[in-house]
Amino acid sequence: MDSLNLQDIGIRLKHLRTSHQLTIERLAELIDASASFIGLIEKGQSGVSIDNLYKLSQIFDVSTDYILIGSPDRPDRIPRFARLNSALYDYTETEIEFIIELSNLIKKRTVVKP
Repeated sequence: MDSLNLQDIGIRLKHLRTSHQLTIERLAELIDASASFIGLIEKGQSGVSIDNLYKLSQIFDVSTDYILIGSPDRPDRIPRFARLNSALYDYTETEIEFIIELSNLIKKRTVVKP
């Protein structure tokens, strides 16, 4: 198994922080850490604890997977997938299968034919 790339994590975190117009100092306050620690993460010189990873995912409304490994196909969809996953959390297996079938039917009906 490959190890996590701390530099990539730092790049994603910095992108999230700047796109949400947060300073390093403000983000540090939000997760109860020091600004220098946030700087080390963004430079790829330090990892992030599970607790702080969870806090960051909540602040930026992204999955922890996005912060850790990114999503090469559609990173803009990660927050929506996280919300959908959250919404389905208490559903039974039968209800989830029904939603999947319904989703497939909707997709077939909305496909634009050339």
